[in-house]
Amino acid sequence: MIDILYGIPDQSFLDSYWTAIHFGSGLLIGIALILYSRYQNKKIDPVTFGRNGFVLLLIWELFELSLRYMEKLELKLAEYLAIFLPRSFFEIESLINIASDLILGSIGLYLIYQYLQRRFKAKRDV
Repeated sequence: MIDILYGIPDQSFLDSYWTAIHFGSGLLIGIALILYSRYQNKKIDPVTFGRNGFVLLLIWELFELSLRYMEKLELKLAEYLAIFLPRSFFEIESLINIASDLILGSIGLYLIYQYLQRRFKAKRDV
């Protein structure tokens, strides 16, 4: 049971440094969405923010999936991309690991939304 939660790269819920990377990607996507909405001079509501952020996280997971299939199908594009990308991008992930990537990214999105919204609200109130 402990193996499902922690320890096996690309298989466990908390697998390796990728856990931090996916959490950080949620933070970065959240910052980008809020900065973009401020650049457009529009207030972003929580539903739109969450939906757009989750779609971007999902697109990243689909990109990872496409890399795995490129490798599996032995496409030339995979050979070229392997020059620039780490080998771990092409390794198979379990469904638990993919779900954890989305969950951790979503937690990052939520935390950055809460933090930045409070900060911007405090600046407007001053």
